[in-house]
Amino acid sequence: MRACCGETTHKEAIRMMIKKIFHYILGLFVRRMSVPTERVFWLVLQSAIKHKALLLAAFFSNTIAAMFEGASLALFALAISVITGDFSGSGAAKFGVWIDWLFGISLGELDRDTLFLILIGIAIAGQLVKAAFHLMGVAATISLRTYAIGDIQSRMVRQIMAFSLSQVNRYPAGELSTYVGMSANITSFLLILNSVMSKLLILFSYLFVMLFMSIPLTLLSIAAGGILMLFLPMLFVRLKEHGRQVTQAGIKLGKEVMEFLTAPKFLRIYGKESYAGDVIIEQIGKGLQARRKGELLRAIINPAFESIAIIFAGLLLIGGYFILANGTGASPLPTLLAFVVVFKRLMSALSELNGDRATIANIMPSAEVVAEVLRTDNKDFTRQEGIEVKPLKTDIRLENIGFSYHESKQAILSDINLVIPKGSVVGIVGESGAGKTTLIDMILGLYPPDSGDILMDGVSVSEALPESWRHQSGVVSQSSAIFNKSIKENLMVVNPAASDEEIIEVCRIAHAHDFIMEQPEAYDTVIGDSGHKLSGGQVQRLALARAILSKASILILDEATSALDSLSERRIIEAINQLGSDHTIIQVAHRLSTIFHADLIIVMKAGRIIERGIHKELLEKRGEYARMWDTQTSTAILQ
Repeated sequence: MRACCGETTHKEAIRMMIKKIFHYILGLFVRRMSVPTERVFWLVLQSAIKHKALLLAAFFSNTIAAMFEGASLALFALAISVITGDFSGSGAAKFGVWIDWLFGISLGELDRDTLFLILIGIAIAGQLVKAAFHLMGVAATISLRTYAIGDIQSRMVRQIMAFSLSQVNRYPAGELSTYVGMSANITSFLLILNSVMSKLLILFSYLFVMLFMSIPLTLLSIAAGGILMLFLPMLFVRLKEHGRQVTQAGIKLGKEVMEFLTAPKFLRIYGKESYAGDVIIEQIGKGLQARRKGELLRAIINPAFESIAIIFAGLLLIGGYFILANGTGASPLPTLLAFVVVFKRLMSALSELNGDRATIANIMPSAEVVAEVLRTDNKDFTRQEGIEVKPLKTDIRLENIGFSYHESKQAILSDINLVIPKGSVVGIVGESGAGKTTLIDMILGLYPPDSGDILMDGVSVSEALPESWRHQSGVVSQSSAIFNKSIKENLMVVNPAASDEEIIEVCRIAHAHDFIMEQPEAYDTVIGDSGHKLSGGQVQRLALARAILSKASILILDEATSALDSLSERRIIEAINQLGSDHTIIQVAHRLSTIFHADLIIVMKAGRIIERGIHKELLEKRGEYARMWDTQTSTAILQ
């Protein structure tokens, strides 16, 4: 046990050390970053750490590539010294000692042309090897990024699915799906990190070569690079702002696309296709404008860096000439020429490194958005623990329920007291806005009551495991969720283990089997978005079959027949009546004719129950129910 604890502590210490190093490195590229945003980048890195073989392969490949890059440049420096005819007096000649030791070749014994060709040949071979290892490092990082995309998007999806209904409703339609797609962009951080690691290793190899050639010139080069770095922070601030504009435009675009493209019938009825298109195109334009400005700024970095590097190279030649001449009589030109070649490569690497900084600045806004979604300290989540609820045995009780939505101070429900015995049929009626649907949502446990309690067989909704509580109810609403899948797949969403026999049986009960068999591919027919290939009555019967297939003991019908014709409504009512005492039925109705047979009818108004009883008793009271009944029956007679 001690060994196990010691091993855990050791691993935690290593993890904390890696995290501190990561924090420091990230701070070099981004000056100000919130803790949640840094956590998102850490999550991406953690995903990579899980694949240690690929991570080591990337690091090993980049290290070998940097070594060959430095060695190749050293050989090029030697070749320049040889071709200028003053090999012995140049700073680059120090590398000759290494060549003699490694290959057993005495460079002084070779003629100039042969030596030049040998050095260039080895340098080219070194560059090819460097390119191969660099490609291996990139390939390993691409694989790491692929895994990271899966991890971060899975985390985003699980986070969103864990949100409570009230939390989900705080996001406009389309935003959450946009966030899931946006999270993939952040994983490009791994490619940037690989590029940064590669460039830093190469920079060290360049400095190593330059120090061998001339310490004074190396110090001048470092000073030049530092001066260049001072001019870039302003660009990065601008890049981050443009990146934020691109991110916000992407979010708004996702929202507009979701709202308009999912309402094709509405747009065509009112002739608003052009309007919707203009709104979407406007958002596309805003995003592209911000993207264009950001890409222009990023494009400025490399040419500006290259131009300044040329100026510094010229100054380095002038200063270096006087530093290296120093009265020794040896020509400084071979060392200067070789040094400028290395210096130019160093500045190119610095330029690419700053390009990586620019890319990080550009993805920061996306990281901030994803970080906000992944935060847990400011959101409501569905509880993942509680008492397991079994199928209803006695009753459902609502005791002194009061409720209001967080964004509204107005009470939606007040003093609700109701007992629903097992096997009974309860009808809920009232004008629009009376609180009927909210009451159903409370019974389903989608919203916790502000006051009072809801109990199922004595188990409080606040103590029950939410998943098992909701599993007891099958719901058919006015606009049932139907997916662009086959009929069979739509049914099996609630019960993936259902057999074909069970599916056919529930469809017969719901009077759906006959129309399903008339479809081109029967149960395998794909029915389109929201089931648009079916009629309204067929969709509702399919939804009823799905609710029954869930094997829930409570069946909730939330105005399931309000938009149907008389024939479709009658078939659904017949199906409900056939369910018998095995199901407890709670039926919210607009048409009183669908619930007059109920064991109990409650009438709601302004969030309160104002009447309760059976159909006959309520008519005799001559209250709100009787008024609604008289209105509907007189309207039916006139029709």
